This record gives sequence, structure tokens and C-alpha cells, in this order.
Amino acid sequence: MQLTTLMRAEIGEIPEAAARLSAPDVQEEFRAIAARWTERNPAAFVTIARGSSDHAATYLKYVIEILSGRPVASVGPSVVSRFGASPQGGAVQAIAISQSGRSQDLGAATKGFASGGAPVLVLTNAPDSPLAQVGTDVLHVRAGPEKAVAATKSYVNSVLAGLWVIGHWARDAELLKALAGLPARLQAQMSRPDAALADMLSTAGRAFVVGRGPVLGIAQEVALKMLEVCGVHASGYSSAEVWHGPAAVIGPDMPVIALSPSDDAAEKARALGATVVEIGPHDGSHPMLAGLEQLVVAYLALEQAARNRGRNPDAPPNLKKETVTL
Repeated sequence: MQLTTLMRAEIGEIPEAAARLSAPDVQEEFRAIAARWTERNPAAFVTIARGSSDHAATYLKYVIEILSGRPVASVGPSVVSRFGASPQGGAVQAIAISQSGRSQDLGAATKGFASGGAPVLVLTNAPDSPLAQVGTDVLHVRAGPEKAVAATKSYVNSVLAGLWVIGHWARDAELLKALAGLPARLQAQMSRPDAALADMLSTAGRAFVVGRGPVLGIAQEVALKMLEVCGVHASGYSSAEVWHGPAAVIGPDMPVIALSPSDDAAEKARALGATVVEIGPHDGSHPMLAGLEQLVVAYLALEQAARNRGRNPDAPPNLKKETVTL
């Protein structure tokens, strides 16, 4: 197997991709969308996404709820594409996220909400895609070409594009300042490999990944990547929700990856005999952005672990780069 995989190269491009979102013309797009949100003053938000993009939506859900107090719900695209529902948009702002923008169910749900009176912001790495054609506003997340099956830089930039809009809408100067400085912080993570995490990922047969708040979206994403590139049966949970049933299987053969914040999940898991690896924030991390710094560390460990297992992280079995569902 090649020493430098596409996945590793694309992880290395994350800081540069993130920096592209700070360009003045892109910032004008963010401000314009934020101004429309302010004018419309949505009472609630809904998200439309699948896979990694749905995990990006989870991240944005928590940030919107924390900063604005407005509830955010995830919509099942199949209620439109398979069951024929007609969404009633009302005072809702919808956000559709898809790297390729080609999944038919996402397009049907997006078109349904737009027809039902809800403006839909589409976040995509393919601004000429079918999904982009039915959105009210379209933001190109500018991740650049991504060839590895496992999405990395497109996930990060989908989250960041949403965060920039939210930051301008909420007029949160500290968040906007932190977003501007994030590419350099992400670059710093490239030289901080986590050997303990890579070792766990190289040998584990299954695992839980836990986090809380926006970091739940990171926990879900890390768990998905463990399935995709390492072949490890993993589940991402809220560090509160994991104790409502899943904890019944935590023990010596069920390791736990604890992202920060995860409350006292690490201590509780160790008390049950589990091996625990903690990934914490670095000094100066903004609380709404710390999860992305942790994710870069996890991505690097996942790519290394896949190679350690003799797997090709660029081409996981049974998967394609673009997944089209109905």
C-alpha cells in the first residue's frame, strides 16, 4: 500500500480548505445569508442530511441552539421521497447538507420544504449539483476535490461554512474571531499525533465514542470513520445518553473514546473495566470549535490505524464516494 494515502493527503489539506472560507467574497456570502435569517427571524430550524453530512448537521444543531435558543430538528428525507409528505415550512429555516448534492431523497426533501414555504440553505461541495438547484441559498463549502471515499475536509468545511453563517447571524464577535484563527490551530494538530488512539483503533474490535454538545457530531463522525476505514463496529453517543442503556455492554472488551466535553464518562467507563482514550481540547480552544481540533487528531489516527490493519482507507469495501439513496 502506498505510504501516502489520498485520505492522509486530504486530511493535510484541511487547514488550507478552512482558510478559503475567510476570503472576503466568501464572507460577503455568509453575511448576506445571515442578514436574511435576521430579517426572517425563524422560530426553529430543520436539517436535511445523511451520513457524515448528518453529523455535520448535529454539530450545527447544538451551536444554533446554544447561541440562539431556537430548536433544531433533523428531518427524515424519506418522509418526502418515499412517503409523499408535503412539508409545511411556516416559520422554519431549513439547512440541507450534502458533499455531492446528488442523493435523490435529499433533493426531494429540500424541494418539498422550499415549496412548503421554508427557505433552504444548501451547504455542498458541488454547487452545480441537483441539490443546489432546488435550494433557496447555496453555499459552496470550497473543500476542493476529494477523492478518498471517506469524507474529511468536506465534512470540516461543511461545519465551518455553517458556523460562519451562524456567527454572523448571532453577531458573536468571539466566535467570528476564533473562526478566523482556526486554520492555524488545525494546522498545529497535524504535528500532534495521538499514539494511544492509533493503537486502540489498530486493535479494537468494537468501541463507543462519546462527547457532548456540538462534539456529539464529532463522536458520530469518528464512529462512522471507524466503521468505514478500520472495519471496527463503533457507535457514537452523547456522554449522557450512553448511560441510558448502551453502558450495559461497556467493559474490558468495549473500549471508549472520550472526546471533550464528555463530563465524567471516562471515569465511569474506567470503573467498569473499559480501556479509555481521551482526546481533550488544546489551550485556547473556543468551546464551539474545540471539537474540530479534536477531529483532526482522530482523522490522523484513523488513517494510520487503517493501514496498520492492512486496509486501504481510500477504498473501503462495499462503499462508493457518492451514495445515492431514494
